[in-house]
Amino acid sequence: MKRWPYAVEHLPILRIQMAVDDPGWQRFRKSLKGLTTEDKLKRLDEYWNEIDVDETEIRPRRVRVMNYINALRRGGQLNDRLEVVK
Repeated sequence: MKRWPYAVEHLPILRIQMAVDDPGWQRFRKSLKGLTTEDKLKRLDEYWNEIDVDETEIRPRRVRVMNYINALRRGGQLNDRLEVVK
């Protein structure tokens, strides 16, 4: 995946903290270490679109992924159009 296809919001820090305080997310996030940015985007897309997710879990998942995408942008791996740079 060369570009993140979904809109990314800037979210309040409290909402982010509540969403990322999840052991499953932390395991998933750590599993992304060492992957290329393209592979990270592919895995994040799968996490974003996982269909076996309870309705109440969808929004926290999206918050987690948007936060991660924003971190990739801040780190220079994605440009402002959410395209892979590195």
